Amino acid sequence: MVDHFQKLFQGENSDGLILREKWLAAEGLFDRLGERHHLAVFTGRLRWEAHVTLNRFLPDRFDPVIGSDDVARSKPDPEGLHKICASLTHGKCWYIGDTVDDARASRAARVPFIGIASKSSPRYGDLVRLLREEGAVAVLDDINSLEAIVGQAGSLRGTGSPARQSHDR
Repeated sequence: MVDHFQKLFQGENSDGLILREKWLAAEGLFDRLGERHHLAVFTGRLRWEAHVTLNRFLPDRFDPVIGSDDVARSKPDPEGLHKICASLTHGKCWYIGDTVDDARASRAARVPFIGIASKSSPRYGDLVRLLREEGAVAVLDDINSLEAIVGQAGSLRGTGSPARQSHDR
C-alpha cells in the first residue's frame, strides 16, 4: 500500500501528485515570521520529499528540515524536536502542527505546542478535542492565524515564540 501511494505521490519522474500540493499559508507569512524567528521543520516525511514542497514555495526559509530519515524513531517520538532545539543557543522552541502525533511529540519534548485544525476537515471537532487533550496551548482553524498568535505568545503557557513547526531565533 505504501509503495503504491509513493508511486502515485512521487510519480515516474517527480511528476506525481506531490506537484499538486497547495500551499495554505498566505504569501509573505513565513517571510514575516522568519524576520523575527528561526524557522525549522520536523516532519514525518522523508527529508528530500519535504524539500520538494518547501523548495517550490519557500526555498531556504526553513533550517534545519528534519525528516523521518533523520531520526531513529518516528513521531510521536520527540527525537526530531530535540535535535532542532539542541541546535539553538537559547533552546527556546515552539512546535506547530496539525496531527495528534505532532502534539504528542511536542509534549514528550516539553515544547509548547500550537495545533492547526482546518474547519474543512470532516473530523474537525475530534481533532480540536484531541489536540487540546494532548496539551496544545492554542488550536487555530487556519495557519494564517499564526502571525496573530505570535503576538500573544507571552500570555500562552510556555516560553519562546511560536512559528510553524519551528523555533525562536
